[in-house]
Amino acid sequence: MKKYILGAVLSLGIIISPVFTHAAGLTDSQVQAILSLLSSFGADSATIANVNTALGGTTSSSSSTAFCHTFNTDLTVGSGGTEVYALNQALNLSGVGMDGNVSSSFNEDIASGVVAFQARYGIRQTGYVGPITRARLNALYGCSNQPTPQPNTAVLSINSISPSSLPAGQTTFTINGSGFQSGATVSYSGNSAGNYNATFSASFVSSSQLSVTGTGLAQGSSYMLFVKNPNGQTSAGCSSYTSCSSTLPVAPAVTSVSAPTVSYISPSSATIGGTVYVYGTNFNQNTFVALDGSSGQSITPTLVSGTSLRFIIPTNTSIGTHTLAVNMMAGGFPLSSSVPLNVVATQTNTATVPDITINGASGGFSPIYTVPFGETIAFTWSVMPTNGTTCYAAGNGIDGGADAINLSGAWTTPALYTNTTYGVRCTNSAGTTYKYVNISVPPQTTTATSNTAPTITLNGNNSSSRLSINVEFGRTATFTWGVTPTTGTSCSAAGIGVN
Repeated sequence: MKKYILGAVLSLGIIISPVFTHAAGLTDSQVQAILSLLSSFGADSATIANVNTALGGTTSSSSSTAFCHTFNTDLTVGSGGTEVYALNQALNLSGVGMDGNVSSSFNEDIASGVVAFQARYGIRQTGYVGPITRARLNALYGCSNQPTPQPNTAVLSINSISPSSLPAGQTTFTINGSGFQSGATVSYSGNSAGNYNATFSASFVSSSQLSVTGTGLAQGSSYMLFVKNPNGQTSAGCSSYTSCSSTLPVAPAVTSVSAPTVSYISPSSATIGGTVYVYGTNFNQNTFVALDGSSGQSITPTLVSGTSLRFIIPTNTSIGTHTLAVNMMAGGFPLSSSVPLNVVATQTNTATVPDITINGASGGFSPIYTVPFGETIAFTWSVMPTNGTTCYAAGNGIDGGADAINLSGAWTTPALYTNTTYGVRCTNSAGTTYKYVNISVPPQTTTATSNTAPTITLNGNNSSSRLSINVEFGRTATFTWGVTPTTGTSCSAAGIGVN
């Protein structure tokens, strides 16, 4: 008979559970009466807990989220352990405990708290924690009633780096992405092998942004970056640093350069395929020649020096007068001022042999300049015509083809030890002209001693006067000497380039 009554009660619980809830009007006493009936017919604790949840709901105090425990054991005076300790906490949260004291031993004070708890919820006050009391405790504080912590499902990834290319001298940048956590580290590698053995200083801004300060960045280099969260999380599906990285290029150092200028060109008239020299300032390997402005031809010349370029007139250049200017490739400068270049079908040689003027004198030899022994002399020159003419300095110890001089200028000779000749040699398509300067250097004076002054024989001549030996410009002369007396006498040869 009991079996049938129990079935009826259970059926009743199942039927009314979707309808009659705590909020629908059942009092705690009514709910506990049903639970007591179930218990008296031998229902297990799980069934009682399920019915209690269906009838009474799972509403708990606001503090229950900080504590949860599922009670599975009947408790009475003399019980102990974690179940009793948890019971104490539950009673305190319900306001019927031992004024905040927590004990793991079931004593009379805890029994009094259980009685008060049972009275509050309409349970027969026995001080014994049985299935009905446990069902109410679990409804209030059971762990199954607590929200399930949600795992961090954000995918850790690097979406972009700002700025995308780090300007020279800047060390801070921002990594934008997702799934970043406080304490995330930013590793980097300076090579494609992905050896991430160093880290930058990173500050957590948000789950989508990190602020990074790079130290020791090499200008003109590129770095591969990798983000790792403190829990070890990396980008989704990442099996190595390399496959999860982004690249940060660092701009090279900015070198200060000056805009190039054009002074003149030589020749100013040339045929297609002819060579033209450009003279000016601030030329380098990035200088280019522009014909007819920025919209015309751009020509890459051969760099001769910082003041000289040469280029060949392209075959697609039209016959006529063009403007010629220079600029720097990607230098951000406007075109230099221009000079005219006349491109002709055939070239007529209109050059004449250059006429050289040195220190105001023209023609062949200038008057002799007398310079003290070991001193220097400065001379200036001008050349006519300048079109297509190149000039060189020449003299004792100087290779006339090695040291180019501009078409009008000045030069200071080395220290002078003997009579010598210096000159300027200028050449164009019409021929070559020489201009010489004779320099007279008196003999070195010496302090007289008690010894007999030595007598020098030079090329068989012991005269104290100078010998004149005519030598072709740029050539050398050989001479021999003998000296008496030889005791205590030392001799040395002297001349330009000889110490």
